[in-house]
Amino acid sequence: MKDRYGSRPLDILWLDRRFVGTCSATQIREELIFTKRQQMLITLTEELRRVEDVLTAKRRTEILLRARDLTENFVPYLWNVTRESSILRTEHKKYEEYIDPDTQSLFYAKQPVNPIRGDLHTEWTWFVPSPPGTSLEAFTFHFVVLSSYCCNT
Repeated sequence: MKDRYGSRPLDILWLDRRFVGTCSATQIREELIFTKRQQMLITLTEELRRVEDVLTAKRRTEILLRARDLTENFVPYLWNVTRESSILRTEHKKYEEYIDPDTQSLFYAKQPVNPIRGDLHTEWTWFVPSPPGTSLEAFTFHFVVLSSYCCNT
């Protein structure tokens, strides 16, 4: 953009004034300085982008770890709220499988033994519970089921 005298700022810089004790301001010299500044800006921008990518990856990892810790350390009240807002999908032996309608995540809760007495759901987990669960149940399973196969043959 030209000023009222008809010159652009770069035209004024490129004029060779040759004042005593100053360096000459030729067009070639100013273009060289300009290209070096552009290259420096490009390299600094790339370095900044790399640093920001590292920081973004670190922040993303921290957020995912916090989200995992938050969901693994749910208090029973929050599990119950999540269960009530989710859809019961299936029932496995002693566990109920729920699906969250928003995220489509599955989670499991142990059915209450006697809901009429006031028992609540327990043993919340995001993963499929491994049957039979406790060593007493495993012993009972092996004793009853496997012995029936041995004795009936």
